[in-house]
This record gives sequence, C-alpha cells and structure tokens, in this order.
Amino acid sequence: MATDPRATTPTRRTAPRTPLRWRRFGLALVALFGGFVATIAVVRAESWIYVVRPGDNLWTLTERHLKHLGYVGRLQAGNGVADPYVLPPGKRLRIPLDWARRRPGKAHVVEYGGSCTLSRDGSPAPIAISNGSELDAGDTVTCAADSYVTLEFEDGSQLRVQPDSQIHLDAAWVYGDAGYFEHDVALRRGRTESNVPVQQPAASRLRILTPAATTSVRGTRFRVATDDVEAASRSEVERGLVSVTAQQRAVPVAAGFGSVTRLGAAPSPAVPLLPPPDLSGLPAVLERVPVRFSLTALPDAAGYRGGLAGDVELKRLVAEFSSDSTTLRGPDIPDGDYWLRVRGRDAQGIEGHDAVHRFTLNARPEPPFVLQPQAGGSAGITPEFAWAAHPQADHYELEVAGSGGFEAPLIAERALRDTRFRAPGPMPPGHYAWRIATVSSSEGRGPNSDAMPFRVPYPGPSAEAPELSRDRLIIQWTRPAPGQTFRFQLARDAAFAQLRVDLAIAEPRVDLPRPGGGRYFLRICTVEADGFAGPYGEPQQITVPHSRWWLLLLAPLALLV
Repeated sequence: MATDPRATTPTRRTAPRTPLRWRRFGLALVALFGGFVATIAVVRAESWIYVVRPGDNLWTLTERHLKHLGYVGRLQAGNGVADPYVLPPGKRLRIPLDWARRRPGKAHVVEYGGSCTLSRDGSPAPIAISNGSELDAGDTVTCAADSYVTLEFEDGSQLRVQPDSQIHLDAAWVYGDAGYFEHDVALRRGRTESNVPVQQPAASRLRILTPAATTSVRGTRFRVATDDVEAASRSEVERGLVSVTAQQRAVPVAAGFGSVTRLGAAPSPAVPLLPPPDLSGLPAVLERVPVRFSLTALPDAAGYRGGLAGDVELKRLVAEFSSDSTTLRGPDIPDGDYWLRVRGRDAQGIEGHDAVHRFTLNARPEPPFVLQPQAGGSAGITPEFAWAAHPQADHYELEVAGSGGFEAPLIAERALRDTRFRAPGPMPPGHYAWRIATVSSSEGRGPNSDAMPFRVPYPGPSAEAPELSRDRLIIQWTRPAPGQTFRFQLARDAAFAQLRVDLAIAEPRVDLPRPGGGRYFLRICTVEADGFAGPYGEPQQITVPHSRWWLLLLAPLALLV
C-alpha cells in the first residue's frame, strides 16, 4: 500500500501557518475593540472611496495609505470585509481621511498668457508668473484683463483662472501614497474653469469657494464665477456632477445644468444651460482689427461671452470679452489662426454650452488711409485717386471696379510706388468702386481697404445758342439721360457772385424775361434721379443787345430840321 507523501511531512505543512493564525487572531482583537465604533465613524467622517485593484488586501492598503497598521481592523469592520487578505477587484472601500497619512500638495503653472502674478503666502511683493511656477497653500494668483493662467495639481486636475480674476489656494493635500487628493480654491473675483479627469489613478476632490457658495466635485468639468456687483456665484457643469452648497443646503447640479447662488441665500434649483450659438455664418478670414463678430441671435440669451484661443483645445486663451448684444468685439491681436469660443448667457447670468469657430486673421499690413475719392463721393471724368503713405509699404495695389465688381476690375495696378494715381483716360459717367492694399517686404500683401463707392457724374450740359426776342430769352440744352433734372444759373460776372437767376428745373429749357442789355454768364449742372448734383459745366457767355427804342424820341426833332 502506497504511503501518502503529504502525511510524512506534518511539520512542514503546519509551520508556515502559525504566523497567519496569530495575524488573524490579532486582527480579530483589533476588530473587537475598534470595529463597532469604526462602522459609525466611516459613515460620518469625511472620507474617500478607494476602488480595489488586483493584488490589494487590507494589510497592503493600510501600510501604503494609513497612519499605522492598527487601522486594519477598523477598515475591515467599517467596510464589512470578511477576509482582510481577500479583496475582489473593483470593490469600493470607504476610508475616513482622518485615518490617512497626508502631506501638503502643490500646483504648478502649465499655461499662461498676458499679465499674471503670484503672491506667496506671507510675502507682500507679487512676482510674475512663468511656466513651471509652483503654488503652495496660501498663495494667490491674480490675472489682469486679457490674461489667464492654467494650474495643474498633482492628480492631473486643471484649473484655469480667467481674465480679470483672482484665486487663493486655501488648501492642497495629498493623502496616503498619492491615493487621494484634496484641493480648496477660493475664487475672490472673476471666473474659473475646472477639469477634473474622470479616469484618474487616484480619487480627488476639488472645491471652489466663493463668498456666496461652495462648489464641490469629484471628477467633472465645470465653471464657477463670482459677481461682486450682484453678490452672486454661478456654477455651470459641462460634464459630471457637482454639489453647490450655501446656507446649509446642497443642490446637485448635473451635466448640462447650472445654478446661481445669491449672497446669504440658498442655491437656486438647477436649470438647463443654453444650447451653443450658431456660428456657421461667421467668416473664415478676418481682415480688420480689432476683431468683431456678428452673431445669429440665440433664443432666450440675454448676452454672450466670447473667447479667443491659439489652439483647438482652447488652452492658450488669448482674450475673453462679453456683450449684451449679438455683436462681440475682441482685441487687437496678431495675424494668425484662431479658435473663437462663444456661449450664450441667460437672464440669470448662467452661461451655456460652447460653440467653436476657427478663423484666420490677415489684417497686416493694414491698408493705407484713403484720401480721395471718399466713399459716396465723386470724381472727375478722369478720376484721380489718393491715399496716405503707409510706413511699411514697399508698394501698393489699386483696383477700380464697375458693375462687374472686383472679380473683373476695370483698372488693376499692382506696383504703385506713389500715393496718387490718375485713371489712364476718361471714364463714362456712372457708379464705380475702388480699393487699395499695402504690400510690404516683410509681411507681403495685406488686406484690401473697404470698397469705396464713388461716381463719375454727368458733366454740366452746354447750352445751345440762345433765342432772344423783343421780350424773352430762351435757352435750351440736351438732356444726358432719362430722369435727370437741372439747376440753371445766370449771373453778371464769371464768378457767379452777382446772380440774376438761380432755378431748379425739370426740363432742359429755360424761358426768361429778356434781361437788360449787356454781358451775362450762364452755367448748368445735372441733377441725377437720386438727387445727386454733378458739377456745373463751363460758364458760357452771352451778350444781350441794348434796346434802340430811345431813337424814336429823335424822330420829331428830325422833322423840325
């Protein structure tokens, strides 16, 4: 009969199990004295949720994260764990923060723009922020208008301090072996945007504190603003769930909702965020600074907030601006590619979902200042164009268009060195437009100026030979085009200072009482159908013979001779 080899080595089988028995016995004693109280403590104490990973057990977790191994029994009893050596992956353990080791945490600057300063705790002199600048609890960050800074905490959470805003890092703690992170940020003025990644290697909590409310979150993307004028705080959630607390009342705000809290009042019920505005009508290329955007009205929007960034992720924020109308005006920014972010603002001041529009700014070198003809003005039969010299100009490009537009310009001069240009020949009366662009050796060709409409007016008509009778003077001329009227003047002098006749007439003819003998000057201008009066024609001179009626008085004298 074969002997069972396992029966021949009883000491080897039992020896390794002795320490395990004592551990389990000790664990039972710990649980006996501390477990019952620990169950209540876990529920009541501020805690973090640890998700068990493969290979975890209560002993290794306690050694890594808690103050000492004496907490093993409390952790087991508080979470209802049957075997401290067996933890199924994915199980959620509640760990009171009071049991965990902790150390001060830090934040560092990952992106900034404009003028932002850092004030160290206890130091009155602020210092300029740069990438990599570190923040400790007690430090303050201040951003001027059109400035921003993005802070990143050790858990990967990011906080963007918006233009004209200030935050104070109240607290930053790292619990255990980087198992849990806690950050408290006081928003003293302005706005912040927070991004707490959902998928993190460790749990974390970020709280934004304003004078009116506290917004607390674990894993989400949200915005918080404080308003000194209205003494209110607004929380807007893009992803996840936040809790807004004030006056001992907490209001949950889910993704796609927002809440406003007035100073001294409880948070308002969450309301849906406005949908993103429609930016499809905005141009892909802008050629003027400061930039301006005309938005399509969003229903229920009381205003809009816009932001410009130099990257598609909207991390490198260049500027922010807002408006109560559908016209957003931005700053004077360098040429380049940009992403415009726009969101609507409801009547409570809660801002909605973002819409993003990519555009290119090509505003330089700027076109020269136009001198003549100005928009809506007129030019001679052979127009002359003039503009101010541009300091960066190597040369200029000028275009003149008729009814066919600038796709088929009538005049296209591509290498003008002077600041004046006369058309190569007479141009028919009519409506035209012109524009000009600067070309520099460093930046190339800039945008065209605004199209400047002008007209070549009909010249003043010339009168035909007058008809002079005993008591009438009739002057006629040719009507250049249908619908035109005229202005007629008759004067004793070529300067038309001594006017005898000044008439607005509909027909190309004037019938006047015969004036006294002598030399006269006349001129005519054409008034077009839209009321535009062209130039007077060249003055024409006529001579009216003196009357000979006084010779009849001499007839009786002749009979006496």
